[in-house]
Amino acid sequence: MPRKRIDARRNTKPGKPNEQMLVCTPFDPAAFNFTKIKNPREKLLKLKFSTGSNYEVLTNKFPLFPGHMLLVANELVPQQMRPCHLLAITELLQGCSGFSAYFNSWCASASVNHFHVHLIDEQPPVTHYPLVPGPHVRGQRCLQPEGFPGFCYVFEVTQLELVGEVVLAMQRDNQPHNALFTGRFIYLFPKPLQRPSAPSSSTPRRWADPSSSAPSPSTGRPSTTRSPSRRLRSSPA
Repeated sequence: MPRKRIDARRNTKPGKPNEQMLVCTPFDPAAFNFTKIKNPREKLLKLKFSTGSNYEVLTNKFPLFPGHMLLVANELVPQQMRPCHLLAITELLQGCSGFSAYFNSWCASASVNHFHVHLIDEQPPVTHYPLVPGPHVRGQRCLQPEGFPGFCYVFEVTQLELVGEVVLAMQRDNQPHNALFTGRFIYLFPKPLQRPSAPSSSTPRRWADPSSSAPSPSTGRPSTTRSPSRRLRSSPA
């Protein structure tokens, strides 16, 4: 995942809403969204992709590092990954050598519930780990970063349809997640199931069978972050 760096402007960034309990929280037109930005200098570029979807590239008012931008959907839709977004992101990165994109779902660090991804002009540290065979997901082999101190699924960009199915299953199970996109691979990170201030946060999800915890790619032992629904995967190879 991207490295956090200090920028003084981040001290003024609004905090995330306390009511982030559902990954699939509907879009709220009364809340802040990126169409409410009035400063034209924050709007860098308009993009239209082969799917017909329209997006804008914006400066990031609270950057973590130089060159940190946002790709934002013109459509007023919530922070939920859809097939059209997957296609747009991968299409964009095919023409941007060295760039990557990072997505935070609602309940997993996103603070604006209007679809956006972070554009980064570098390859984050996780991409430096060698990729080795990982578990099967819906009958297809995925990869894992060997030695990475955590768990994530890694898919080829040619497996975009499968990625869409996995993300949809996560959304249905209220599983927070992050995704990192490079020109060749998509890294999908399931996040912890705890919810802030949720009285039942320590109760496992209905599909969270302790015997099927995702193995750590470095140790082979169960990770503290559960994998997505058991429906997604067979036993690790």
